[in-house]
Amino acid sequence: MSSITGIYYRDGRFVDYNQIKKINDILCHRGPDGSGIEVNGSVAFGHQMLYTTVESIGEKLPFQDNSSEMMITSDARIDNRLELSEELNIENNVKIPDSLFILRAYQKWGENCPERLLGDYAFAIWDGNEETLFCARDYIGVKPFYYHLSENGFFFSTEIKALLLIPEISSKINELKAAFHLMEISGERRLTFYQDILRLPAGHSLKIDSDKIKIKKYWNLDPKLELKLDNEEYVQRFREIFTEAVRCRLRTPFRIGFELSGGIDSSSLVCTAKNILNSTTDYPILTFSHSFKELPECDETHYIKKVINMGGIKPVYLRSGQISPFDKVEEILKFQDEPYTNPNISLFWNLYKKMNENSVRVSLSGNDGDGVLSRGHNHLKELAVNFRFNDLIKEVNGFSKIHDKDPFSVFMQKVLFPLVPEFFKEIIRSTHPEIRIGDFVLDNKELSERLDLEKHYHDYHWTNRPTKSKEYHYYLLSSGNHQTTLEVLDRCTGAFYIEPRYPFYDRRLLEFCYSLPTEQKFSEGWDRYVMRHALSGILPSEIQWRSSKASFSPVLEKNLLQFEEKLLNNLIYHDNNRISDFVNMKSVKASYQRYQSKTQEYDPLGDPRNIEKFALLTIWLEQNNKYLYKQKECKNI
Repeated sequence: MSSITGIYYRDGRFVDYNQIKKINDILCHRGPDGSGIEVNGSVAFGHQMLYTTVESIGEKLPFQDNSSEMMITSDARIDNRLELSEELNIENNVKIPDSLFILRAYQKWGENCPERLLGDYAFAIWDGNEETLFCARDYIGVKPFYYHLSENGFFFSTEIKALLLIPEISSKINELKAAFHLMEISGERRLTFYQDILRLPAGHSLKIDSDKIKIKKYWNLDPKLELKLDNEEYVQRFREIFTEAVRCRLRTPFRIGFELSGGIDSSSLVCTAKNILNSTTDYPILTFSHSFKELPECDETHYIKKVINMGGIKPVYLRSGQISPFDKVEEILKFQDEPYTNPNISLFWNLYKKMNENSVRVSLSGNDGDGVLSRGHNHLKELAVNFRFNDLIKEVNGFSKIHDKDPFSVFMQKVLFPLVPEFFKEIIRSTHPEIRIGDFVLDNKELSERLDLEKHYHDYHWTNRPTKSKEYHYYLLSSGNHQTTLEVLDRCTGAFYIEPRYPFYDRRLLEFCYSLPTEQKFSEGWDRYVMRHALSGILPSEIQWRSSKASFSPVLEKNLLQFEEKLLNNLIYHDNNRISDFVNMKSVKASYQRYQSKTQEYDPLGDPRNIEKFALLTIWLEQNNKYLYKQKECKNI
């Protein structure tokens, strides 16, 4: 992952070269292939270079185009170069970097240019003629963009740590964001754990000059998007779009690593890539997988081997059953800058480290394929509401047979309970407060009342949850959770000189999957129906028709206490004034004791996620002033 940094003094002050160099140098870990800085009066850009495409090799960023008085810095991979080359009158060859496509797109379409770009990107363009700064971030949030805005200045960076070096920017903790962390609210798009630092939301652009700032949402999933084709056409079209989404992300001369879990999503990615690459290279595909010998309920080795046995694949396994959820936690936090949302991030940290040891520079992941394809949420309830009882019986029986469940229990869970009016569900919830996540912070009455946390909790967890299947799919695809997860993964891969790519987040694929009729998403009891049929002959049949997948939850539930009981005891039973500002320690201790003594039955009050989030925030609060790297001298390009 490359990185970008920038300073714009809105009051006309000239940027000190040493200032931009200081914030750019701290991101040296993201740019092993060189560092660049350009200063132009009151504006300065920085860049750390990681080569990941043929076109990026030898690219010099920031780039100043003297003919147009424009300057650009970017971290980008543009996938529709061929289309853009015709519209922008640029040759599509290896000598033309993606950043030039972005710059020319801006010159032609102005602030509407992000709408015309496909791929993953974060960039900033200084327009010297208009004296405006224009920034944009890709539609789903693969590439991060953090900034600080004041009356006199605007500062941006790929990582928070660079902004914390600027004297004007305070390191004051954002209490609301910390509370959201404990309440498991991860869909908020703008806040960070620092009061003075914000995120540019995915799918947004920003235009700023000395007087005003304009933040615009340039992409929004059309809720009315709908496609009507014959059944076989749906299958054929999915196969074409998915193959192209994978092909675009194979554009690199460097070694690629594939995350292979054994589930249908990652397996589909590996098998499709294998079909593409086997015709162009003699090298085997390199896959990286977790094995859980000590936790057989998590282990997917049987399914992983089904893919490996197809040939042309070299597997690398990471023994993950003995990895603590807090393994290397201080090192990870040093790169993350904030408490992270993924409870098993240590597993992925070690997986990316293994990729780095195998000289991988680009990783491909099947992340969130089930969300993009849809599991057909609320479809059975819709059939009942619309009096399609024959279809309902067929689907309930099909689902019951596939998942080996009693049809009556499926009917109760998938049809009857979803039909209970929200009013009665609210009554049930109010009489069972133990089902809430985040009691630690909600029980801190002073903080809860001051920040109105009950309302935030209620609004995020219980309201505005759609009841119709297509509306629910829209809700999932529009969630800010994607952005938050991708930001965490970006900082993990960035620590190991790896660029992550996610074919399921291809905009064309996401829009196509959303536009499908529900019967193509869920049919005969099968979720991801169209994908299962589209990959016939590509996927091993045992994976193609899997009805479930293993969960990583037991890793946290068992390993947190097994490996970190001493640490947890120290954090929970010793006074810590900083964490006491956010939580009710009595609630923390009660929950921890229930977690220590709980049986196999799920106990919401003893949920290890609550304990893990508390411990992580505590460690971060104690150490957050120590995370910045020592200053380095970066190699200039």
